[in-house]
Amino acid sequence: MTASRIAFAAATLVLSASLASAASTSGTVNNKTTGKTSSGDTIELIDVQASMSAVAKTTSDAKGHYTLNMPGAGPYLVRVTHQGAPFFIAAGGPSGDVNVYDVKAKVDGVSIEDQIFGMETQNGQLVVTEQFVVHNTSSPAVSQFSDKPFEFVLPDGAVLDAAEATRPTGMPTMAMPKPLAQKNHYTFTIPIDPDASENKMTIFQVQFHLPYSGSYTFKPTLPMPVDNFVVQLPKAMSFKAGDGLSFQSLQRDPSFQIFLLKNAQPSQSIAFTVSGEGSAPREAQGGNDAQQAQQSGPGGGIGEPINQPDPLSKYKWWILGAIALVLVAVAAYLLRKPTAAIRRDTKIGSNPLLQRYLDAYRIANGTILLGTIIKWGSVILAAIIIIASATESKSQGELVIASAIAFGIAIAIVGFALGVMISAQGQIMLATVDTAVNTSPFATMGEKAKIIGIESSDSTDNN
Repeated sequence: MTASRIAFAAATLVLSASLASAASTSGTVNNKTTGKTSSGDTIELIDVQASMSAVAKTTSDAKGHYTLNMPGAGPYLVRVTHQGAPFFIAAGGPSGDVNVYDVKAKVDGVSIEDQIFGMETQNGQLVVTEQFVVHNTSSPAVSQFSDKPFEFVLPDGAVLDAAEATRPTGMPTMAMPKPLAQKNHYTFTIPIDPDASENKMTIFQVQFHLPYSGSYTFKPTLPMPVDNFVVQLPKAMSFKAGDGLSFQSLQRDPSFQIFLLKNAQPSQSIAFTVSGEGSAPREAQGGNDAQQAQQSGPGGGIGEPINQPDPLSKYKWWILGAIALVLVAVAAYLLRKPTAAIRRDTKIGSNPLLQRYLDAYRIANGTILLGTIIKWGSVILAAIIIIASATESKSQGELVIASAIAFGIAIAIVGFALGVMISAQGQIMLATVDTAVNTSPFATMGEKAKIIGIESSDSTDNN
């Protein structure tokens, strides 16, 4: 028996190993420029933990289809090279389809929305994070790619520490820029793909440090016109704009100073000086990273103000008013005089047990009404929130409006369900009291009819 178990376990291990080695990823390469599948593209399986080396390779067939065998558990990426430009997806996901674009060295529709300098001092150095929020609104949609897809310039003496590129699909890539022949000039080797939506664009970010002796003057070179040129530094540091530059001070975060120059041009002589020492709060660091910038709206690189009002603050009086109406309706019911059907009279009032039945009916009916009020009150409240948020759609961001609508829907669902459950409990109580009254040996048929409410209070007893 032991030998057979060992043989079975060995066979299981062999089968598991063969299944693991047989794991594969497959999909179709779709050319978003032409709207057709793409054949003849080189497709590689990239091992993330092996210095991004290719462990499998194939070519998309005439229908754009491919299959790659995965030698292990991964993680892996699928890299498709189309017209020299790399396009990635994570391997092993629910879909192996890869979207690619035709490529041009220079694309109309590529622009910089934000160029952001964030800085602090550390150990005699000025640590700078520079971020570029880049749009590609080309039509037809094509990617910008060449030997210099996105060129930028670092200050003299800058030492590059880290870099990251986030494409419109949302996939971040740790990609160190390539130094160019001209001093301090670098380029990212990532294509600038067409925007996936208004808030899903390409974001490049670099971090570098400079020797610092208490003051430093930046003279940045702009790669192209910039809608929002932003400088962000701790409160303890000082900022001075160059001659003739109209930087606006933005009060968005008590921990930082933010200065904005609109519509900066490459032909402008842009300069600014920072001085003093200061560090960004640890919890605030990374506030300008690619992910946050991509989640914000237009002007995304600047980010949403930290003191942004709660999305529902504009509607609080509407909400409180609706809640007050519901409470008034409930109170009015509970305080109203008993109806004729359950009015106390002399005969019934002389029997404490029958009065207990009457009180039980009041509680059961009140519970049913309370559930009904909660059920429909929550629907009305949700409608008020949704209508109010819709009327503010032009002045509020999409995220704020979506949050308010989602909150309204949640109120309707939860409130309606709660109201149904409360009304159901009232119905159960009502049925229980009906049973108790009908089976009570201490009440005559006439008294039972009066209590239940099927006969007027002046009807005669039936026994």
